[in-house]
Parts: sequence; structure tokens; C-alpha cells
Amino acid sequence: MISQGKVDITYELDVDSNIDSNVGSDLDSTVLSSPEANQIQPTNNLDSITQVHYNRPEVPLYISEQNISSFPSKHTIPHWHEDFELIRIDSGEMHCKVNTKVLHLHPGDCLFINSSQMHFFHSNNTECVYKCINIHPSFITGIVSLYDEFIMPFFNEKAQNYIYYPHYNKDNFVIQQFIDKIFELERNKPKAYELSIVGFINILFVNFYGKLPDEAISLNYINRRKKKRTDLKILQTMISFIHNNYSKKISLNDIAASGGISRSKCCNIFADFLHESPNDFLNFYRLDVSYNLLKTTDKSITDISVLCGFKHLSYFSKSFLQKYHCTPSEIRKSN
Repeated sequence: MISQGKVDITYELDVDSNIDSNVGSDLDSTVLSSPEANQIQPTNNLDSITQVHYNRPEVPLYISEQNISSFPSKHTIPHWHEDFELIRIDSGEMHCKVNTKVLHLHPGDCLFINSSQMHFFHSNNTECVYKCINIHPSFITGIVSLYDEFIMPFFNEKAQNYIYYPHYNKDNFVIQQFIDKIFELERNKPKAYELSIVGFINILFVNFYGKLPDEAISLNYINRRKKKRTDLKILQTMISFIHNNYSKKISLNDIAASGGISRSKCCNIFADFLHESPNDFLNFYRLDVSYNLLKTTDKSITDISVLCGFKHLSYFSKSFLQKYHCTPSEIRKSN
């Protein structure tokens, strides 16, 4: 029996565990969707910053093991999506930033990231191997009354942006067991394994639901489409603009205008959430695209420089060297 205060569930596990209802402190309280983000289409071979590529297109579920070293400079691009995300650290350490909060994740830690939260992962030196599960809200239940009662509370402003399960927490042991079972099913693919995965994920959400504040559950009737735009949503809009226009000439005025705000407000929002200027983010994004093009296409370095919005090849090469500590030619040769 797994007890969580608000709800009880019974499920056969390898080891019985009693679960308390402790939740990590210092949690934000903004949970928003991004209508603009849902309209974005990828404009190159780099994955869309809001799109999750599911294991099966018809099943909105993504299950994968990741290495932070597979990303340029061990740093993922800030992104968000409608999907809930569940992370488990297998080995190594890395940082995860969810909106303005930074978490240092250790082996065994688990992290639930709520829908539409800006987040990214990075590691300064160490390799980190982690399991990742992305779950679209529609995957959990197709019954409207249950969806309204148990899933909609995750979307109002009283719900946490994330729920952190440190490796020493009692809840963590059971969360890890369910993640392991899901990955085992995905790996071996026994008959009707998808139905078993649905069952495990629903039980996981019983735990997540049990962590929601009472205010989130009592306010689940709020229509989130009518909520006031927040700085997070404005940032998402501006990053979407950069994603769709990075190959063109873009000024700070253009980025600010895309969010409907002033230049100073634009700079403040980027500083608060990403700790960098809009221009630095734009340059980072262009370099990240160029890195992927060098690895996955036969286009010349000059053509890639132009496609990624750099006017001068010398500036592109210098910026690339500063960021990745190697030249574009070296990346091309290694590939």
C-alpha cells in the first residue's frame, strides 16, 4: 500500500514501501501553456523547441535514455512542451533549471517537471546518464470527467512547476521502481506492454497528484486560456521568434517587439530566466544549429555560416571556437 495523504493506491512491487507526502521546498507556482508554441514548426534539422518526438507517433509517450555529453557543450537548449517530463539520474551529476530555479541532480534523484515549464539541462565537467519520460496529458486518461478532476489541477497557477524526489527521500524508491519497470517494458516489448506502461504511469500520477497543494485542486475549474500573460509566456514567445527567424538579421528591437515589450523589459526577462542577454542567447542558438548542421549535413562551412545568420565567416569561426573550444573544420573532420 502506498499512502499519500489524499489518495491510496495498491500495487505489487518488488519491495513494499510506505511513502510520506514530503515535497521539495522553494517551488514556483506558475503553470502555463503556450498557444504560440503549439503553432511552431521546425525550420531545420534541429528538433523544435516545443515538439516531442514520440517513440510511436500515434502514442504520445517518449521513453529514452540520454547522455548529457551528446549535447553541444553538455548543454541542452532551453525548451518547453505540453508534455509532463520525468527524469531519473542513473550516473553522474548535472544541473536542471526550471524557469528561475536551479536544481543540482545526483545519482538516484528523480524530477517531475510540470507541463509548459521552461527548462534545460547542463553539466560543467562530468558526464551524466539519465532516463527521460515525456508524457502528453492526453495519454493519462481519455475520460473527460477524470481528466477534469485529476489532470486539470496541474495546469493552474497554484500547482508546482516541478516536484523533486532526492535519492534519500522515501518516495524516491517507489518512483525509481516504476521508472525501471517502464523502461524494462519498453526495452523487451512483451505482448500488450503499452497497456502495462499506461498502468504504471497512471499510478505515478497518483503520487504526483497527491503532492499538489489543496489550492491547486480547488481551483481546477479555472480556464487557463484566460490567464494573464506572464514573463515566462513572453519569454517563450520571444524564443519562438528566434527559433523561426535566426537565419535572418535580428536586432534587440525585433526580439522585444515579438514579445510586445520594451528593450529593457526584454533584457530583464532573459537575465531572470536564462542569465544571459537576448543577443547572447541568439548567438548561442545559431551556434547550436550550426554545430548540428556540421555533424549531419555535407553543406560547406561557409554555407552553414550564412544559413545560421552569420554575416562573416571569420566571426562565425571565432564564436564557434570560443563556445566549443574547437573549430568548425575540426567538427567536420571528426564527423
